[in-house]
Amino acid sequence: ALALLSLVWTIDPAATSRTLVQMVPVVAAAVTLVALAPGLWTREAAARWLCAGLILAAGLIVVEALWSPPLPLRRLVRAREYLPDLKRSATPLAVLVFPALALLAPVSERWGPRARLAGLAVVVAAAAAIALAQSGSAMLGLAVGLAVWALALLAPRLAAVTLAAATLATLILAPLLAPIMAHARGDFAFLERFHANHRLSIWRAFGERVWDRPLLGHGFGASDKVWALPRADGDLDMTGRLVLENLHPHSQPLQIWVELGALGALLAAFVAVLLALRLMRDEPRRAAPRLGALATAFATAIASFGAWQAWWIAVLGLAAIFFAVERASARRPN
Repeated sequence: ALALLSLVWTIDPAATSRTLVQMVPVVAAAVTLVALAPGLWTREAAARWLCAGLILAAGLIVVEALWSPPLPLRRLVRAREYLPDLKRSATPLAVLVFPALALLAPVSERWGPRARLAGLAVVVAAAAAIALAQSGSAMLGLAVGLAVWALALLAPRLAAVTLAAATLATLILAPLLAPIMAHARGDFAFLERFHANHRLSIWRAFGERVWDRPLLGHGFGASDKVWALPRADGDLDMTGRLVLENLHPHSQPLQIWVELGALGALLAAFVAVLLALRLMRDEPRRAAPRLGALATAFATAIASFGAWQAWWIAVLGLAAIFFAVERASARRPN
């Protein structure tokens, strides 16, 4: 609703309209399938298809990365031969590992040998594909998600509260992230391999533009046009333009601030915290994969793709669909 309302004040109505047209059908399809999937799919079928899909996708990424020369499948279908595209291909694996673990977990008994082996195969395949794709954000997301999943098995309340607090802190500090990291950069030299300097310059430039419209932002989907706006003193920001032109913030919390302002950040924090605290009421083995998926999605979102890209929304929707199948199966009598 806030995204739609931002058409009133957006700096680029065309960009806002285009982003809404791309995103709304995906969200509507996800919500519809969350409602319908439990009646169409059994737990066993969902687990079988999801695990097979994840392992197949991971195998394709391995072939693309290790073949010499790389990307033989993309050449075969005449797609763009650009190795960094594998990062986007690998990112869904990090999120979808967790609904697979939820579907593999028995409803009322201990894990059997076959379920353990399948779960291990899915995690190892996803981790190998993400590593070969060299996706730093997906590596971070999967590592954080697995840590939260393990913690939630032992202490789901602690995991949920920790995740909620981290979400709040990240959303509050998003406009200040670049100055904070730049100050501590000497202690994190290993980040240089993940293009830290370029990413920090993007975050700093977008963080400065947050304060031009701090309450309501520049408009949904319009962050890649803020470079064209004059500063408060009327001068063009030539330095910022060199960094920002036609780019999104590469940080979804920061993108929310730039496009929807403090109100958008407040709503995003409310949704994330409400979901984390809602999962505290589930038993540990059912809460753990959900908290793991939420942590993975949020950790990946901190330093990567645009928040409203349709493929990313589709990945989150797909995770919700599989979790809905798992929840419905747990309620049914044996």
